[in-house]
Amino acid sequence: MAEHIAVLVEDDPEQMRISSSIIAGQGFRVIAHDAVETALSYLESSSEFIDLFVLDRRLPMRIGEQAADELGDALLSEVRSSYPDARVIVFTGYTSDGLFQDAMKGSGQFPIRSYKPVDRISVLRKDQSIEFRRLIAEFGELLQELDDIEISEDTNKRDISISDQRLLRRVAYEFNAVSLRPTSLTGGLTGAQVWGCEIHQDQGHVANVVAKRAEKLPSLAGLQDLLPLSTAATTRASVAGLIGGGHVSILRLAGDNARSLSRHMAEDIESSSDYVAQVSEALDRVQERAETVTLETLISPLLTWEKFDDLLRSYEIPRPSPNMRISTRIGMRHGDLHVANVMIAGGEAVLIDFDSNCFGSALLDPVTLFLSTLVHPDSPLRGASWPDASEIDANLGTGGFGVDHAGSQFFAATQQWINARISNEREFWGIVLGFCARQLRYPDVVADTGILERTLVIVRKASTVLRNS
Repeated sequence: MAEHIAVLVEDDPEQMRISSSIIAGQGFRVIAHDAVETALSYLESSSEFIDLFVLDRRLPMRIGEQAADELGDALLSEVRSSYPDARVIVFTGYTSDGLFQDAMKGSGQFPIRSYKPVDRISVLRKDQSIEFRRLIAEFGELLQELDDIEISEDTNKRDISISDQRLLRRVAYEFNAVSLRPTSLTGGLTGAQVWGCEIHQDQGHVANVVAKRAEKLPSLAGLQDLLPLSTAATTRASVAGLIGGGHVSILRLAGDNARSLSRHMAEDIESSSDYVAQVSEALDRVQERAETVTLETLISPLLTWEKFDDLLRSYEIPRPSPNMRISTRIGMRHGDLHVANVMIAGGEAVLIDFDSNCFGSALLDPVTLFLSTLVHPDSPLRGASWPDASEIDANLGTGGFGVDHAGSQFFAATQQWINARISNEREFWGIVLGFCARQLRYPDVVADTGILERTLVIVRKASTVLRNS
């Protein structure tokens, strides 16, 4: 069994001895404290993954000082907020604390085991030793079930951290699986981890899904519900518990040998234009309305005007007016349509990761797909492999861009999509400016000379065109 950590905070030496023995007997490494101050100090400095807290409610701030319920409650509050996935057992020495027990109900549950939910927080009296042993044993068995699930080596040979292993096991657990083979994909605006997952039960392969770490539950409605089922990898489930907080969105993905468009481009860049056409055909079906907006509103799905203004000032680039009026067509957009958020499965282009869904310009998605090849970590055209600064300055936004480049057919396909969606020149350069200005926030862009040079050329060109329009 992998090592799991339990923090015990108890000022009674005999109770600490008993509780510590029971917890350690289930395979936990016990870290014990006898006062609130030392416990808080440990939590502030520790980077360890803590699975279990056992807390006395009545505790002193420092050993030898007066114990009080308020101090124990303050420690519990800190644990609840800072360790949202930890199992917590609180000991109270008073039989009249029914109200406190009731207040702790509904604090969340862990994955269901044998159809019996495991409460995240339990309150016991100190004379309930049998119940305490049972709770510790149940939680230890749940952790063992998860540890028993096999996580194969990442097919892309990337390291899988302990935290990521927990996440992937939690995904496999949702399918009652015995093993999972991950393929690391890439994150979007948030940089969140994304994996393609082959799920196996005892009898064999049962599912292909995409798992994405998320900080919140996904919306129940969005772009994925407006697209054909064959085009959108819709959310099958959103699960939480024992993965360090947050949620994991599990997305449906049909077909074998799924891979991202970025990976496909690295092997067969010429045929990538066919998948661009599939994506554009699906997304162009979404209803939209004609509207005139300000430049500030146009780029708001990409970044705030305040951040935009700060970024351009830092590079001494003149800013166009935020109140510049721009005609566009507003509809539900993917919002983060980079080349790794398009999966190729069974010969079909399938969109994943709808966390950035938004209402925005008709050009938001095609421009993002186009320009993401410059900056995205998985793009085979990233950085200096993109057309150079002189090519950008002369031909960006025209059918002549990248015609002699390895990615010419991809550029032509995305430009064709842009041309079919564009309302006016201001709209195009406004979205281009917003997208590329946002890239100046990312350390990997700033640190790469080739990417930064090209990004700044685009930003300056877009700003100039807008100010002169």
